Amino acid sequence: MRINVIIILTILVLGACVTSAEKIDALRFQQNNEKVTHETEMRSYEYDKTNLLYGRTMVNLIQQLDEQLMAMYLENLTAIGPRTTGTSGCDKAAEYLYNQFASMNLSVRYHMWEHDALSGKNVEATLNGTNKSTDEIYIICGHYDSVPECVGADDNGAGTVSVISIAKILSQYKFDHTIRFVLFSGEEQGLYGSYHYATDAAKNNDNIVAVLNIDMTGYASNIENGNKVRVYENMRSRWISEKTIEISKKYHNYINLDVKLKKIYAPLTDHFGFWQNGYDAVFYCESELNPDFHTPQDNMSTVNITYATKVAKLVLATLVDLSKISNPIIGKTLYVGGTGRGNYTKIMDAVENSTNGDIIYVYNGIYNEQITISKSIDLIGEDYQTTTVIYDKTAPVISIYADYCYVSGLNIKNICKTWCSPGINLYSDYCVIIGNNISDNKGYGIGLKDASCNDLFYNKIYNNTNGIILWSVSPYNRIHHNEIINNEISGITLSAKSDYTCLKYNLISNNLYGVYTQGGGKNETNGNPACTNIYNNILTNNDYGVYLNIFSTKNKIISNNITDNKVGVYLGPGCRNNKVIKNNFIGNKLHATFESVIFNIWLRNYWGNRTLKIGPKIIKGRLRNIPWKTEFIWYNIDLIPALKPFEISI
Repeated sequence: MRINVIIILTILVLGACVTSAEKIDALRFQQNNEKVTHETEMRSYEYDKTNLLYGRTMVNLIQQLDEQLMAMYLENLTAIGPRTTGTSGCDKAAEYLYNQFASMNLSVRYHMWEHDALSGKNVEATLNGTNKSTDEIYIICGHYDSVPECVGADDNGAGTVSVISIAKILSQYKFDHTIRFVLFSGEEQGLYGSYHYATDAAKNNDNIVAVLNIDMTGYASNIENGNKVRVYENMRSRWISEKTIEISKKYHNYINLDVKLKKIYAPLTDHFGFWQNGYDAVFYCESELNPDFHTPQDNMSTVNITYATKVAKLVLATLVDLSKISNPIIGKTLYVGGTGRGNYTKIMDAVENSTNGDIIYVYNGIYNEQITISKSIDLIGEDYQTTTVIYDKTAPVISIYADYCYVSGLNIKNICKTWCSPGINLYSDYCVIIGNNISDNKGYGIGLKDASCNDLFYNKIYNNTNGIILWSVSPYNRIHHNEIINNEISGITLSAKSDYTCLKYNLISNNLYGVYTQGGGKNETNGNPACTNIYNNILTNNDYGVYLNIFSTKNKIISNNITDNKVGVYLGPGCRNNKVIKNNFIGNKLHATFESVIFNIWLRNYWGNRTLKIGPKIIKGRLRNIPWKTEFIWYNIDLIPALKPFEISI
């Protein structure tokens, strides 16, 4: 108690040293003379579309692998009958697999092996890598043999047809690294085929980086098990499992599988021979063991082809990510407006006639229509000032439902004067909204609803009711280099579940709230705020520069110019574990205040209203009890305030 009294007295004494007079310093003067309005020319920018094209291509590959393809191969394979190693059935199966690979224009060979009195053949197909500077090899494999008197639809017809189906799709593309599609015999007798294959590869010094083995992935008796797959690993191969988990999360909308990791160093199936020879390998297996395996009942009637296809999609996506596709899908270009022969007159007509990967180029003009995008396309205007899309009803001008879309160079206005007449609504992931003019919309300029991992860059967003709003569950979005000016309520609003948003290098000016958070957290405002990262933004001439509403947590407000606002930063009740670091507070009527004391950090900020440049900066606020019927004055401290303004530019 005595320590608390001393601390409070110290705060009060230090607070008396701080003048309330505002000192307008050189940095504030500089900013007033360099303010950017919405009349300023769009800043030049470059955007690398590699990740966008790669994502589109990955989705396309995943969607090509369908149940019909898997079922066709499985029916053909099981029609051969039992495939016991050393029998004619196994030889017929090997010939069938060889011919299928050959029809894909792959380089195919038999790999012969002998073990004691038993001999057999593996079938290997190779898709050579295009990068001549690397000798990396990635293998996808499974065994094609079965036990006697069993057609082995699940064990391991499911794994075999997964390998063939994946080869069928990937053979149409080029990859940086070499891919081998390998099917083994001798597994049921003791993993002989895979052991000898891995041993021979080691003797040849083959640079096999990763092995993805598929065995028994065709059984799931209920929805829960149909949404999970087991991945067996050892410590050395953990990185492959982690890559699979990453892929399962990133493309969950297209695969819908969760990964369960298992660590068992035992000779379960064909990955084990690679472990014995020092190679990294994992084994994909169904979530629940098929009760009919190694019995005559392991046939087509007991296979869950939907589940087997989902596992194959996951393995395909993991393999593609590892081996690096070198010719991503780029579609055709469709033109709207202009005088070209066959050009469309309406944007929506071109959208409806497009396919994934296409580019729609829109010439200058005024297009009075609503646009709904449900394909992964580029929509590009000739000029962001004169390629104008207007709509006059209570609905978005542009609604985007497809992932991996790219919208650029458009002047977007909803001239309907009723509430909720926005410019763009985004309901999808991994999209890029860049270089657009979005103005005069009632409601908001851009709205994200259940949308994640999107990039909103270099847009001019002004004279809307709100600039950008993140609704519902919209995490991991990046909002950079935008000019967000003269919006009636907020420049950027982050909902309670828009965590891990990153706001950087934005000019946010003349709004009621510059950045407004509705709870949530882990955001970064580098130059902006909330569990958001707000970095290197210019927040100027707003009523509130950054407004963290109740229970906003773990946000970072770092290296922003927070100038000429009525209130620079406000932390509402229940806000905790937020960091306000290395910002310039200049020319604000009130630099900062708070209604919560819980573990918020103020550190090394420049406070422009201080006549005494040494000692801590006292930040006056208040504490309010839930339900906030009582309150009292409290203080936070910036223990090491900066002595001069930071150089912060956008």
